[in-house]
Amino acid sequence: MKHGFTFRTGCLHGFGFVEVFKWVVVSVYYLLVIIVVTFINKGVFKIKMDYDYRTLNEVDGLLARMNTHPEYSSRVKNEVQRSILLEAAKHSYAIDVVDGNDGEKKSSRIRRLETNGNLQEAWDYLSKYGASFTSLAVLGNLVEPEGHKYKNFRQVAVMIGTVPPPSPETVPFKMRDLSDFLTTTTMHPILRSVEAHLEIARIHPYEDGNGRTARLVQNFCLQERGYPAPIIKESERQLYFKLLRQALKDRSESKSSIEKPSDMEIPFHEFVASKVLESARGMEEELKKRRMYEVNLDGCTKDTLFSTADRIRSFNRTSGSEGVSVRKERKGDQGTLYIMGDISKDQLTELVQQSAKRYRFKSSVRVAF
Repeated sequence: MKHGFTFRTGCLHGFGFVEVFKWVVVSVYYLLVIIVVTFINKGVFKIKMDYDYRTLNEVDGLLARMNTHPEYSSRVKNEVQRSILLEAAKHSYAIDVVDGNDGEKKSSRIRRLETNGNLQEAWDYLSKYGASFTSLAVLGNLVEPEGHKYKNFRQVAVMIGTVPPPSPETVPFKMRDLSDFLTTTTMHPILRSVEAHLEIARIHPYEDGNGRTARLVQNFCLQERGYPAPIIKESERQLYFKLLRQALKDRSESKSSIEKPSDMEIPFHEFVASKVLESARGMEEELKKRRMYEVNLDGCTKDTLFSTADRIRSFNRTSGSEGVSVRKERKGDQGTLYIMGDISKDQLTELVQQSAKRYRFKSSVRVAF
């Protein structure tokens, strides 16, 4: 009787040739994977990063929901956007202050800036005239009138880090290119704002206040398209500057652009996009908490009104929610409840109907802005 050929040594005893061959191929494959990953981690190999649009898509989805949600107040949304802008401006100035250990001095400088209203004046100018070439020319003097004595762009050479900005003679032309781009591009609003940020930082068109101006124009570009400003916190200063310098280095060496960002620039894009996403999430949370309704009760007594109000007020109280506020009004057998809090119209209607069924009154619920 003939038997098929088999290996009979070591742990492969009893396996056929095909099985052994497959085992060797798989082993070599995983060994190569380990070697490649090790080399990548050590910087021997570099793999081109593909831009991840998931964050941009998530922001778009959040804004679409906020803009169309029947229970979200546009007035509240505008108030929240305004508060985000003020918070972003506060941190933007603090990022530029390098007074290391003198916290009191730093705080006083922030208060002084807020009192003078430099950033607000610059923002109002942009709001009135847009991010035109003329607007960009005067922003430096508006943002930092003490440090930038020129009414337009700088007329002297400056140095930032190890990368020299363009010569003063070329600044107007480069800023013209930027203003044209901002006016005509159909690029995603976040990427458009990133381009404004990076190019102003790279060109350095003013003697002082370039960082604040770059962040201001970035935030204005976002606001123009209905996007919330990213709050880059003072505590994130080192990370922010690290990512910014990486991007600017490749830009200065013509290795990167907004259309084809390099591996060193993409992290800056993703950082800004993630901060916009944080702001958008925070905005929706605030919109949820400040939903407002009017509940009309027809044929209710004083006790019925109070009982219904208590039922609504206790909604989600045990789940860590901030709860729901209720204000009561009653004239005769007509009662009105004014509701504000993190509760949907369907949830509120269900609670009211439970009371209406128990106490036999008619009710209606409407969204109140």
